[in-house]
Amino acid sequence: MGTSKNPSGRALRLLQISDTHLHATKDSRMRGVNTYDTFHAVLERAQTDPAWPADAILVSGDIVQDESRAGYELFRSEMEQLKVKVLCLPGNHDDPKLMDEILAGEPFQFCGSIRLEKWSLILLNTFLTGEDAGGLGASRLAMLTAALKDHETQHVLVCMHHQPLNMGSAWLDGVGLRHRTVLKCH
Repeated sequence: MGTSKNPSGRALRLLQISDTHLHATKDSRMRGVNTYDTFHAVLERAQTDPAWPADAILVSGDIVQDESRAGYELFRSEMEQLKVKVLCLPGNHDDPKLMDEILAGEPFQFCGSIRLEKWSLILLNTFLTGEDAGGLGASRLAMLTAALKDHETQHVLVCMHHQPLNMGSAWLDGVGLRHRTVLKCH
């Protein structure tokens, strides 16, 4: 669980979870691994951390591998029990329309932005239909620009599934954010 001190001295506590790759049923496997069991083990471990509860849980994509309604409902059911704000954004294996429908309303937020203490989190949708790589495009870049302006007095954390920088891995770099130079990452 990550923490960062804000000017008031209180640490903002975020738990980031990514790539759970859940399925419609709890006994499904991906590459021999029961993804529900590993997801559940992560949640149990987080709750034993002395910093628990987190101020929010950031779920940064690839929540459901089979894009099933039942998979998102299973995820929602597990996360609701934690009684913590859950911030979600899609990865390349997700169905953003189902996410927006099922993961809406307290304690969930799908994409957009949120203020927590002295921080603003901008949850970008980098999903591209039929692609493993991610992208932003003109409308999403305009949304990012507007969000940064709206939150200019806050510390800002920009969150997305697809990495904006090369990682030195041919496989991972091939599925990163396209047109990353428009973000002027250094």
